[in-house]
Amino acid sequence: MKNILKTGASDQLDKRMDLCILNGNKFIENNLHEWRLTYDVDLEVTNHVIRCKASDRTISNYYKDVIDLTKCQNSDGGWGDKRDDPDSKVRSSALTIQMLLRSNRILNDKTVSASISRGLCYLLAKQDGEGRWFDPTWHYLDAISVAVGALLFAVNQPEWFNSLYANSLKMGIAHIRTQRNTEGFWFYKSTGSPVTITAHLLPKCVAFDGVHDIDITSVYSLIKLQSPEGHWDDLNTDHTCDSIRAMMLTASRAGSQDLYEAVYESSRKAIEWLLDASENIGGGLGDKPGMLAHVERTCDGMDSIMKFQQFCKDEQNLINFWK
Repeated sequence: MKNILKTGASDQLDKRMDLCILNGNKFIENNLHEWRLTYDVDLEVTNHVIRCKASDRTISNYYKDVIDLTKCQNSDGGWGDKRDDPDSKVRSSALTIQMLLRSNRILNDKTVSASISRGLCYLLAKQDGEGRWFDPTWHYLDAISVAVGALLFAVNQPEWFNSLYANSLKMGIAHIRTQRNTEGFWFYKSTGSPVTITAHLLPKCVAFDGVHDIDITSVYSLIKLQSPEGHWDDLNTDHTCDSIRAMMLTASRAGSQDLYEAVYESSRKAIEWLLDASENIGGGLGDKPGMLAHVERTCDGMDSIMKFQQFCKDEQNLINFWK
């Protein structure tokens, strides 16, 4: 595809994105109490940090944090929602497995590998006969999304490929596809917004076996729901990040210049909106503009910006952020 960022966007946008990532990293280091495992923190936040560090390939500097994640693993192979939670949960376990798999591409550590193996066994044991996973805190579509995401990371790494994992993944994807409507949307409930769950599930389908017509429909349906200011779901930072990441991955694999350009324009607006929100509170991001910044949402913004930069530079390799 045509390299839009270098031919069409201003150098100022590049500078703003680089500065946002720099400030985001400072924010992470200044708020260790939110994510470092010396505290009884929510593993969701820790895993968001690990994702950023795996993406920017600085994970070796966070080796102890990765090892500390393995130490939180329960005897059944899963992880709880918090460091000291003895009751394993599917979604937290699957997200942790994803981050350990990504981290260990670089670390290649035996302790991490052993933890991953136990975690994957836990995940397979929790899948039902219809390909679903359930979590007491989250909607089952969230649980299945993150579980399928972990299996995608596993089966696409030769050292982890296993026919049991591949079959479990196939069953999960098959169930996900039965839940999408003709507009390309998934819903938690019929009266709610389809944005965030569609943005969670779409990349899993695309990463599994490429782009189909219904996936393209999903992207254009998401674009229709975007605010003219660039956000989704009434200034929701999280849902905005989810949406652009899902659309960029789909466009990167579709081979359509028209789709690529539509997604670029939509994503650029969203990125500029995120940058404005971050700059207006001195770095970091909150759940909505003006709200208190926190590490989880700051990491969402950083991850989205890094993926946007990759999408503009070499979109075909964007899949490496998902596999």
